[in-house]
Amino acid sequence: MHRAYWINSADLIDALQQGKRDAFINVSRYQSFLPPYAAQPVEWSQSDFLYVTQSLHRSIWQESLDNYSLKDMQFSLKCTETAAGPQSAQLRFFKTEDTDQYPSQLIHDFVVLPDENKIAVNASRYSLYDNRWQAIDWAVIKIPVEDALQIAEHNGGALFRKETDNRCAISAEITSDNNGKWVIIYSSGSGDQEKSFKLEIDTQTGDVKKIH
Repeated sequence: MHRAYWINSADLIDALQQGKRDAFINVSRYQSFLPPYAAQPVEWSQSDFLYVTQSLHRSIWQESLDNYSLKDMQFSLKCTETAAGPQSAQLRFFKTEDTDQYPSQLIHDFVVLPDENKIAVNASRYSLYDNRWQAIDWAVIKIPVEDALQIAEHNGGALFRKETDNRCAISAEITSDNNGKWVIIYSSGSGDQEKSFKLEIDTQTGDVKKIH
């Protein structure tokens, strides 16, 4: 199952908190409706992105994401948007369900794009034979992505942006494989001109390990 929804990122958080039912508009029902790109970068925290995702999940499936585990989440932004914070997010949730033959993994993926006033959702299911996914331990994440990005800025990120004249992009990712660490990557250019700067940030202590 794949669906897409239009949103108004400028007032989405307020609309959800007020319980408005038209905060998410199903694209398949309103193909001719094309909202404009967001005029300004959003200033959403990690908890805001999760709140939006949780709200949409409940709207689609009438079920809380509390019943699911988090596999990974990635945030991104342009280097010119560091003052505002992350501008998009990809989040993957899963739930293991036992069947008569093999257990299966029910997966719900969200791509939240406030700058495009859009959210894409995909649901899939895979049979599991002997490889069950590990989940991210929320208790380990003491430092949210917005704070991790600031730590990265003070540990080489701001210098990288200056050296590239802010012509770069930033991603911040945490997965069940690197649970306990934010992986922050600054990158610019392409091919032979590509430059990058990568570091790991401990999600509990804020300790930094520079990769290159």
